[in-house]
Amino acid sequence: MSLRGYIKSIQDLAQRAQSDAGASNTGSFQTFEDRLLALLKSFTWIISHISFWSFVLAAALLAAIYFYVIADPIYVSQSVVSIRHKVQIPNNFGAILGNLTGGGTTSDEDAALSAYILSHEMLTQLDKEFSLRTAWSHDARNPFTWLSSSASDETFLNCYHSMVELDVRYDVGLVTIRVLDYNPERAQEINQAIIVNSEAFMNAQATSMMEASLKFARAELHAAAEEVGKAPSGEGDVANLRLQAAEQSLAAASSVAGQQQVFVVQISSPSRPTVATRPERLLDTLAVTLIAAILYAIALFALANIRDHQKV
Repeated sequence: MSLRGYIKSIQDLAQRAQSDAGASNTGSFQTFEDRLLALLKSFTWIISHISFWSFVLAAALLAAIYFYVIADPIYVSQSVVSIRHKVQIPNNFGAILGNLTGGGTTSDEDAALSAYILSHEMLTQLDKEFSLRTAWSHDARNPFTWLSSSASDETFLNCYHSMVELDVRYDVGLVTIRVLDYNPERAQEINQAIIVNSEAFMNAQATSMMEASLKFARAELHAAAEEVGKAPSGEGDVANLRLQAAEQSLAAASSVAGQQQVFVVQISSPSRPTVATRPERLLDTLAVTLIAAILYAIALFALANIRDHQKV
């Protein structure tokens, strides 16, 4: 269907909305068409009974009441971290062992770190330390963002996602962590706890990969030793070279086994906010007012278009 056809269809629906404007609606809307008709009826009534300035001022007043009276003041603690490795083991197995011992790409590690920060596992640890479910249930006054103490795990996780913001710059390997909370001290403490838990997570992953690399190196050494033993006399030069390389790689991997290899470096430590910066009351109120004006103008234009269509 062409664009003109879509416009004509919407206009026909609008005509039906106007013809049914006086009729009472006792049934529930079951289809998308019914909902669209109801929306058009609402717009028609608004345009017919409420002036532009009345509509915009009402929207501005409601927005001001919400942002200045109802919305809770939110404090934001910000930190910037980067993943760094203590050492990268030289080896003769190329990218396989290199990745296992610290040669992984920064973007992969940043993505893993970001996923862990926003995971249910991280939330569980933070909830044990700060009782977040209780804190976010009691401290919030806003009925639109208030978390019920009996909220499901999914709802709790969604609330956590709204209170923790990440900005990942994969090109330079920097992760900005912003923690929102009703209490400035707790916001800073949660931010610091996220960094500590993240470093523990990254080191656990590095340890697991280091164990895998040691297992690989031992297997390679065993295979090289067998090859040397089976090589005919005078033809074992290649096998001996492989054995020496395996021994060196195993020694290098063993020398750093058990040491902390990954560090979540704090480029900027978690800040302690002194002023609530969310919501941005004035800007948010102005934004709602502007949106209301645009919606009214769109509705007015659509209604004028429908009336012109009726005259044709």
